[in-house]
Amino acid sequence: MKDHLDAYKEGWRRGDAEMIMGALADDFVYDDPLDRRFTKAEFAVYLEKLFASDEALGGDEGFEAITEEIVQEQDDEVIAWAWFRTAKEEGAALVKAGPDGVRLERLAYYRTTALTPRSQGR
Repeated sequence: MKDHLDAYKEGWRRGDAEMIMGALADDFVYDDPLDRRFTKAEFAVYLEKLFASDEALGGDEGFEAITEEIVQEQDDEVIAWAWFRTAKEEGAALVKAGPDGVRLERLAYYRTTALTPRSQGR
């Protein structure tokens, strides 16, 4: 299970769609509040477009940096929570993997606002 998760994360770091697809379970779902929900059958096309975009960090960092990860093994799955960063965005990801591969990734994005912090008054 952890092997699938590790391959999936490394695929994202490198921007390697083939590595990512190879780590997925048949019932995989990718849930992105900005781009929509994708099944495994739809995901390869999404990755191709994403990796061709200008979101990659570039250089030694590859496509995406994954930091502050918490991994928990529970029954027949591995659950990972992690912070991710690309050149254009950052946020949190929940990833679940089982013996047959990664089953789910759900994203939440972090956005800064132009509002004055409450501590500075309004």
